[in-house]
This record gives sequence, C-alpha cells and structure tokens, in this order.
Amino acid sequence: MLDTARLSDVIKQQGLTVSTLADNIGIDRSTFYRKLKSGGGTFLLWEIDSIVKYLGLTGHDALDIFLS
Repeated sequence: MLDTARLSDVIKQQGLTVSTLADNIGIDRSTFYRKLKSGGGTFLLWEIDSIVKYLGLTGHDALDIFLS
C-alpha cells in the first residue's frame, strides 16, 4: 500500500503540488487525487514509474513509499 503521507511530503519538499506532478507525468488531476485518496493501490506501473522518475526518488525511497 502506498504511503500517501510520505509521498505528499516528498512532493512538498520539492516545491511541487499534487496537481503539478499529475500534469507533468500525464495523469488527470482528479484521477491522481482519487488514487491517492483510495490508498494508492490503483496506480498503474507506468504511473508509479513516472512518479519515481519525475521526483528523482532512489530505489530505496520508491520501495518505502510504494510498498510500505
């Protein structure tokens, strides 16, 4: 399950918003918010990969956030 609090913290630390992240990785904002609200279990692999790459997460950080 996704650690939504940690993902939100990383987004804020980078000076981004969830809306900005969603726009930049090609996910509709409302879809992104809905997936976060549901615990992140519905994110597709390409979406997770895009988030990880855009935020520049290390493998360890990505595992902590997406497989907590």
